[in-house]
Amino acid sequence: MEKAKEVLKNETIAVIGYGIQGPGQGLNLRDNGFNVIVGQRKESKTWDKAVADGWIPGETLFDIEEAAERVGYTSVRTFRRAFLRIEGITPGQAGGMDSLDEQLETLSDALGIPIYPPK
Repeated sequence: MEKAKEVLKNETIAVIGYGIQGPGQGLNLRDNGFNVIVGQRKESKTWDKAVADGWIPGETLFDIEEAAERVGYTSVRTFRRAFLRIEGITPGQAGGMDSLDEQLETLSDALGIPIYPPK
């Protein structure tokens, strides 16, 4: 753990989505001293849950696009390309979507894991 803290001491970790796994991952990282922000759709039950768990809107809780931008993804397309490369998904499997909501839902379906809770 100390090695991870040293390597990431000047970095911000973004947890994108606060559905099923987001609370456990985000709170664990935060409670262990990492700089963590959460990206979540505003005006949703999970946004409210994040606030109840101590995430502060505008400080540690942001909409998804802003959270992605804060950790270096300057566009939805850049975020998608990086995620696809890590997960080995071809552009044809997840392509054609313009909004981040649609992209993350498509990725969730393609991977079979809850990346982003359905609307």
